Amino acid sequence: YFFSALLKQSPDWIPDGTALFIAFSHPFYATSLGQALLAYPDLLKSLTYLVYYSELLLPWLVFLPFLNGPVRTGVVVYFLGFHLLGVGLTLQVGLIIWAAAVAWLVFLPAWFWESFVPALGKTPVLSYVVQLVESLSENAVHLAQGTDRALRTVDHYESRPWVERFPPGVGTILNSVVGCFLLLALLYVTVWNFRSVEYMSNRMNGDEPDRTLFQSALPSRYNAIGDLLRIGQYWNNLAPRPDRKGGYFVIKGQTFLGDTIYPFQRVTSDFTEAPASPAAAFPNELWRHFFEQLRRNGAEPQRLAFGRYLTKTYNARLPLDEAMKSFTIEYVETYTSPKGLPHVNTRTLWRHRCYTPDQEKKIMQRLEGVLRERTRGSLQSL
Repeated sequence: YFFSALLKQSPDWIPDGTALFIAFSHPFYATSLGQALLAYPDLLKSLTYLVYYSELLLPWLVFLPFLNGPVRTGVVVYFLGFHLLGVGLTLQVGLIIWAAAVAWLVFLPAWFWESFVPALGKTPVLSYVVQLVESLSENAVHLAQGTDRALRTVDHYESRPWVERFPPGVGTILNSVVGCFLLLALLYVTVWNFRSVEYMSNRMNGDEPDRTLFQSALPSRYNAIGDLLRIGQYWNNLAPRPDRKGGYFVIKGQTFLGDTIYPFQRVTSDFTEAPASPAAAFPNELWRHFFEQLRRNGAEPQRLAFGRYLTKTYNARLPLDEAMKSFTIEYVETYTSPKGLPHVNTRTLWRHRCYTPDQEKKIMQRLEGVLRERTRGSLQSL
């Protein structure tokens, strides 16, 4: 959270306070509630400041040496609401909100379980919930004890600290090695994050981004360590500024008989009016993320793979006279600013032919009768 705040170096966050307005104006990410909040720019300005300073300052309170129990519990509850309600109801960001919420649960202090929960259980409304949780916990304990007894019987398992399961001295050495490894990993991640902040700051100021203190301390050739251990990170969500370029997809196809079709109905539209919520047009987060990558430069292999998938799934369920001959993927790009959406640009991302020229010729020969009937009907109507 701290590094995420440090990366938010655009004036859209501080001092302008327009970052959330811009983010909620992005139809690719904003939910219907997020778009509805655009009618209250002053509220969004206050919420922008709240988000920034919450990330910058509040996480440090979990290490407060006094009143740690109540304060830490309050911080955990705040960030649970921050992710599940604040972010989850206004932006389509996938499973990250649930992962972050679960991660915060490990910071609940002993005070919460030993003092707050028993006191909460005495209230009439929540006593039943507390009893249910306690019952489930007892069942889990019994299950764990039964598993432990089975392991003791079958494998002669001994429930001892892992350090004591080695010969004298070996466990202590291994414990020290693990501790040093974790300390080095924490140092590596800290330098990595400061390097990202320094790089972003130099880029925003127009300086040479590669000539930095932390870049010298951790050159990019050592990124492989973070990639191998899966500890490399970059907290660039809405940083340094929200993406001002939104838009929506138009997938339009042609049949062999010349009819216009929309073969992927989840993201269909015309060019006259943007859909109310392009983000809601996708069935799940995986599809939304895939199309987000599809609109980026260098995504030709993914576009080709999608073209083959769409050809196969669409034409497999239709007779030949309704089969799709070709289609295009268009992206209608809008430039979002606090004053409106003045810029609209349509880009053709991909043109896909579903069959080879020889295959098209054979199909057209088989459809000659249908074409003659359609031509005859058109002439008679005239």
